[in-house]
Amino acid sequence: MSVKKIVIAAILIFSGIISAEELFFIERGDTVFLRPENLARSATTADKSDGWLITQDGFRVKTAEGIIVELRNSSFAQRVFSIPEVKRYERLSGNIFLVIPADPNRQFELSRQFLESEFVLLSTPNLIRERRRR
Repeated sequence: MSVKKIVIAAILIFSGIISAEELFFIERGDTVFLRPENLARSATTADKSDGWLITQDGFRVKTAEGIIVELRNSSFAQRVFSIPEVKRYERLSGNIFLVIPADPNRQFELSRQFLESEFVLLSTPNLIRERRRR
């Protein structure tokens, strides 16, 4: 995880270029911004757009429950996840956990908060990407 990318995102927030409530996450060291899908499309696609977000690259994604977190060592789980913002967590595999936030609306914020921990290698909201045909 690139500390440089996190620092850049923090600078943008503090400088007012983006708001703290704007949706973004870190993926492979890059900051990925999201925006709500435009509902002013045709009626057939407007029904389908409920809850979908658009990445800066034009992919449709939807949030699923939780945050995917990879720890340096699974023994750090209790230390990292024993905060009031975490409702519960479960091991998915090895050092990878699904963390359920107490407030689902703070999923992106909590994901970024985990990245500040020295014990966390990866933290990203659990997103479902729309399947595209080739």
